[in-house]
Amino acid sequence: MKNKQHLKSFEGDLFYIDIIWTTGDKPAMFEVRATNADTDVTTTITNQSVIVRMITNAKKTPSYMKEEIWNCTSADADALAKKIIPLLSQESNFQQLEEYLESNLKNGGWDSDDTFDDELIFDENDLDDDPLFDDEETKEDQF
Repeated sequence: MKNKQHLKSFEGDLFYIDIIWTTGDKPAMFEVRATNADTDVTTTITNQSVIVRMITNAKKTPSYMKEEIWNCTSADADALAKKIIPLLSQESNFQQLEEYLESNLKNGGWDSDDTFDDELIFDENDLDDDPLFDDEETKEDQF
């Protein structure tokens, strides 16, 4: 069975944040991606300390959290999404993330969106990002 792909997007004053994860029978993945609203410069920020701190307060984290895209179990990917989405829905947390990203962007190291699109881990045609168009069998969980 093919894994189901999920997307939750946030739009801030300075950045767009996409939470991307898969669930299903196969190994899953979890990713947090930031795009600058003015320049369209984008990067994966999943392993940035600010994201890891939002998700876990543990001193010891799973080894996959050191990677840009986290390859994990389906249950872990779903749990990570359920943890970070409510946190980023809080304006104060989102503003802190934007401040961190603005500072980080000034230091460079971000990919342009043109090169980033070639490296997408998911097939945009299969992305389940709009529950209004879902049938009952593939209905997406609401956060």
